[in-house]
Amino acid sequence: MSGRGREIALAVKAIQALSSTEQGQAIIAAEKFATESVAGAFQDNLVQEYEGVALGDVSAKGRRAILAFVERMVGNVKEGQAKIKMAEIRKHLDETYFAWIGGTDDDAVFYVRVQSPVIWIEFDCEGPGPLGKGVTGSSRNHVHSDVRTPNGNDHGKSLLALHLALDH
Repeated sequence: MSGRGREIALAVKAIQALSSTEQGQAIIAAEKFATESVAGAFQDNLVQEYEGVALGDVSAKGRRAILAFVERMVGNVKEGQAKIKMAEIRKHLDETYFAWIGGTDDDAVFYVRVQSPVIWIEFDCEGPGPLGKGVTGSSRNHVHSDVRTPNGNDHGKSLLALHLALDH
């Protein structure tokens, strides 16, 4: 299974692992539109209210499934860094929210966000974009994802270049 295929499968497994009550809290919209992502490029320090279900209110089964998805997404960096980040994430589980937009069946297109004071993950099955002439709606063939540190200045801003430009 490809990287994106594995990530999609883990996300779907996470929503399916929640009880109906937990899903009722996690699902913030049943209908998925073309693009739901909010934390893309140029959105450093974006203020976004927490939505969905808090992991502190989720069963152990649901929490394990959500964390498996999070580990996969965080695991795209070097192993040592991923371990440090996962330890940080685990310290904030009660402040971590899981939000979902879209269907929950095995073939669903969806948007999922995991958000806490130390992590922001978005995974979005988006519309076809400029290459999908005449195609509408979301698709698993066009997926965008972000793994960020909230308020972490994490979109590659060069502080040294900024300092040299402004102060020298």
